[in-house]
Amino acid sequence: MDWVQKQQGDLSLIQHSLVLARAEFFLSSSYVHARKDYPYITERYQLTVEAVGRVIRKGQEQGEFRPRLEPESIARYMISFLNGLMLDTFQLGPTATCVPEQLETFIQSLSAMLDPISIET
Repeated sequence: MDWVQKQQGDLSLIQHSLVLARAEFFLSSSYVHARKDYPYITERYQLTVEAVGRVIRKGQEQGEFRPRLEPESIARYMISFLNGLMLDTFQLGPTATCVPEQLETFIQSLSAMLDPISIET
């Protein structure tokens, strides 16, 4: 939840970020034809999938989650959703993309995938 809230904060500042520059570079035809010369985006993606997958597995080991899908599949979904929301929000603005509502939907879908164990205090 803390990580998702951080993403919401980042989305609120997206107009002052480097999203446009990164998108222009990584979506340009010169990058597409020379991907092997720029391994950064592939490495970053894979490292993020592995890191999020480790967090999910640790939560599973500690009895916090009962994932219904492979942790790496959930991680890829999370990355793709957030990357898409960031790009759309940069292009259209947070009002058009309904950031709070989309993040609530995201949290609900993660809850269904992770099947967190309720701990009553």
